[in-house]
Amino acid sequence: MKTKKVITPIFNERYRITTILTEDFKYLKRVLDNSNWKNRDVEKDMEGVEKILGRTFFGYGTGPVIYIASLTDNTDIGTLAHEATHAAKVLARYLEIHDEKFECYVIFPV
Repeated sequence: MKTKKVITPIFNERYRITTILTEDFKYLKRVLDNSNWKNRDVEKDMEGVEKILGRTFFGYGTGPVIYIASLTDNTDIGTLAHEATHAAKVLARYLEIHDEKFECYVIFPV
């Protein structure tokens, strides 16, 4: 599978969700290493990532990073939807927005 990186701005470029579709864990690590992580152990956060369909990484400077192993069938699309809900909740908490409509607004474009 070809590696893809999709950046979805939320409101503006300051807040965004970055989605990485890859099976190249070195690329994923590079993205996380260069993403304004503060006091995060990227190696520890990536433990076991090769055994799962997806994960949302938190602590990213301008928004969460969603990792998806591939988008080949409905299961993987379900994984993307699942991870997008985590990303939306993190952004809502960070921005102190207490409205479920905001989460829908965030999930839809991802």
